Amino acid sequence: MDASNATCEEERRHILSVESQHPHAKDEEGKKEGSSLPAASFNYVNSIVGSGIIGMAFALNQAGILLGLILIIGLGMVTYIEATLHKIYPLSLEAVFTFWILENECANVPLAVSRTEKKHALLKQNISIHSKVTDYSLIILIRSSLISGTNSYQGVMKAAFGKVGYSVLSLLQFIYPFIAMISYNVIVGDTVTKVLTYYTGLESGSVWVRRELVITIMTLCLSLPLSLCDGMAKFARVSFISLVVTAFVLLAIIIRLFTLGPFVPQSNDAWVLAKPGITQAVAIASFAYMCHHSTFLLYGSLKQPTEARWARLTHVSVFTSALIEIFFALFGYATFTGFVQGDLLENYCHGDHLMNAARIMFCVTILLTSPIECFVARDLLMNTLSGPNGNCEESTTKTNFLSKIIVTFSLVTATCLISFSTDCLSIVLEFNGVFAAIPLAYVLPALCYIRLEPSSWKTWHKLPAIMMAFFGILMSFSGLIMIFVNWGMNSSCSHGAEMSYCPLWVNATQTKF
Repeated sequence: MDASNATCEEERRHILSVESQHPHAKDEEGKKEGSSLPAASFNYVNSIVGSGIIGMAFALNQAGILLGLILIIGLGMVTYIEATLHKIYPLSLEAVFTFWILENECANVPLAVSRTEKKHALLKQNISIHSKVTDYSLIILIRSSLISGTNSYQGVMKAAFGKVGYSVLSLLQFIYPFIAMISYNVIVGDTVTKVLTYYTGLESGSVWVRRELVITIMTLCLSLPLSLCDGMAKFARVSFISLVVTAFVLLAIIIRLFTLGPFVPQSNDAWVLAKPGITQAVAIASFAYMCHHSTFLLYGSLKQPTEARWARLTHVSVFTSALIEIFFALFGYATFTGFVQGDLLENYCHGDHLMNAARIMFCVTILLTSPIECFVARDLLMNTLSGPNGNCEESTTKTNFLSKIIVTFSLVTATCLISFSTDCLSIVLEFNGVFAAIPLAYVLPALCYIRLEPSSWKTWHKLPAIMMAFFGILMSFSGLIMIFVNWGMNSSCSHGAEMSYCPLWVNATQTKF
């Protein structure tokens, strides 16, 4: 296409049509059969609404009612903004640069120039990226890519910190979905075990109701077979079922707010506006809202992936997910206030038939969500093994079905075995938040910009990046310390014990629904 004779709008359409074939924009399955917008939306929401929703009430308890709500809503808005920006982010950053040129200096900067020329044109003309993009971490990430002449997050990290930086980023991007899979197994082990113990009459120490056996059986029967799917395009029906189940669990929580809540004594600090546990709250909320690791797979599963369709998909999906997160936090905390556990379902009585049904249904949701995380971890691991310069499309083409089975089986087995080590969900959620989500969102983009931007680190325009990196590092280190403290104190886990208010509720309730 001759850029000198084309209009800006024509160039935008040309970029989108070319970039829709970008190897990072489509997974192997998406090329064969794409998803409609509703189907992709089910996958999108399902990728966000995972095990994190069951810990949102605990996050509210840790931060205080007012500060917690501000945090949860604020992070939801940030996620909404960031995910909206991904209407162009799934495209190569080269296309992002071109969009900025078209929208700011279309008549003066031709498209048919080298990456270096584009970089100098943008910097020389002082295009205000802040007027186009509101999320600072993405702004400085893209500025860093302009400076380094790279077109990906991995490329920026490699330019800033060499192979070590590339390896660290790949590790963190792998750790996040990997630990998420572990958290799903922890939930399954905790909830199904209680239901089996109550209805079978077996002792809690019986081998037939041990959480290790329960996790293994559920993994072999559901998680592993679903994780062996090729990609997300055919996963929409499963995601829809998962969301219906999530709605049922939320309805059960709302019902118990009015039927169980009056029997739960309020803690002394129930309605304190702010508490010192902000670090744990940030970690859990960051984990709950994290969806960027699966963006490329979701975008690649779309039929006719365009800027407008991606924006529409993101608006609906992220907004819906944020509402679900907030509802779980509010109704769960309002029921139990200061007694809320890291796993909200741990607060409900063992003989509660409604909540036992919700426990089983939520386990189904978790097991249907786990394969999405497995897809991300599997693709990242397989593409990373091809090396920093490996081509995603070539890697996918060269990898046969047997190797996918081996990698998938290894991932599912490893997460299954690791989940045997703890029954405390809050620790797992916090660890993933402080160790993976916060560094990926705040620390690494800021450090890359500080390292690559040629001016002195004392200059004013680097101050926001320094502050963001400091905030992320502070949250991560303080969060890790709090995790180890809570691990020893066991302050956020009931470890399967019946809650003290349950006998009062059982005696007062003639019919248990």
